[in-house]
Amino acid sequence: MRKSQNSLSFKKSLSKRIVIITTIAIFTIIVAICGALFAINRMSVDREPENNTPYETSTDRNSEKGLPGSDYATGNTEDTDTRDPNENSDSPPSPRSGTPAIEVSSFTQNNDTVNIKTILSSVKGSGKCVFTFSKDDTKPLVKEVKSDGKTCSASAKTAEFSKLDIWTLTIAFYSGSKKVVDTSLNVTIN
Repeated sequence: MRKSQNSLSFKKSLSKRIVIITTIAIFTIIVAICGALFAINRMSVDREPENNTPYETSTDRNSEKGLPGSDYATGNTEDTDTRDPNENSDSPPSPRSGTPAIEVSSFTQNNDTVNIKTILSSVKGSGKCVFTFSKDDTKPLVKEVKSDGKTCSASAKTAEFSKLDIWTLTIAFYSGSKKVVDTSLNVTIN
């Protein structure tokens, strides 16, 4: 009788061991799967687009509004107009919702001062705007200003330009050290 009790006791302890080992194995597999999914998700969030620009660049469309000194000869010519084509409106086209964009709202030259005002769309947080006037064979003129993430404004004296002519103006918005969006247009400095 003792033998059958030992045999029964051995079977009970063996079944308890199998339950414990199985539970530990299932728990380990679940933890490994969760870790792998977390790592895959983390890698896809951290990955930058392959074109080295975090966002699609916008295009200045102010020449369509007839702003002085603007020329729609440069920049991204992708159609970002979201207005109804049957709607008769004098408002400028809007970029696609969610895509960061810079729109030059005004470019004026009064006496010896050039003034530029921009509107930022779909930009999160504050940062800085860098206005770069460039021309072949000349030193670029750079103006850097803080931005609230909604607008940017800059001014420059005409005396700061090495010559009065047509210049390429590139406006870029940075969040920290990362360029979020930029646009370029030709402007006349006279």
